[in-house]
Amino acid sequence: MAALHINPPENFTFSTPCNWPNWKMRFERYRIASGLSTKTGNGQIFATDPKAKFPELFKGLGVMKGCYSIKLKPGANPFAITSPRRVPIPLLYQTEAELERMVKEKVITPVLKPTEWCAPVVIVPKSDGNVRICVDLEELNKNVMRELHPLPKAEYSLNLLAGAKLFLKLYANSGF
Repeated sequence: MAALHINPPENFTFSTPCNWPNWKMRFERYRIASGLSTKTGNGQIFATDPKAKFPELFKGLGVMKGCYSIKLKPGANPFAITSPRRVPIPLLYQTEAELERMVKEKVITPVLKPTEWCAPVVIVPKSDGNVRICVDLEELNKNVMRELHPLPKAEYSLNLLAGAKLFLKLYANSGF
């Protein structure tokens, strides 16, 4: 569930915010305009659930529009495993179910013919009894021309948060 968290000042309640009159007035105007709930828990004020307000934005995983290509280094030699890694028998049912789910949600597409590039899968059991299907792309990664997208330093990003009043926390449960 995605929720907007606003941490009010210590010992703040909606009934006695006498030591924060300016904050209260500004926050109340924002709360009314945005539909924030006054229900509190753990010292946080929760916004209405964006999933309920915008269900079309949260339906399924979503797919990347258009085509994307991976540029390979000149002279890259295709790599394909000759025999697949074995799936542990106790995880076989969960693995098949997860593969079917991923095909249904268009995360993966079955390949029904021989291919030059084929990487082995790694099945990782999750604490909830399901499995995470990972691909060992070590050999492919050796042949990929890296695109440069430098990340800003943490200090720079943290400085951008100075003075921020609202923060959004999203739970990502299937990142690909």
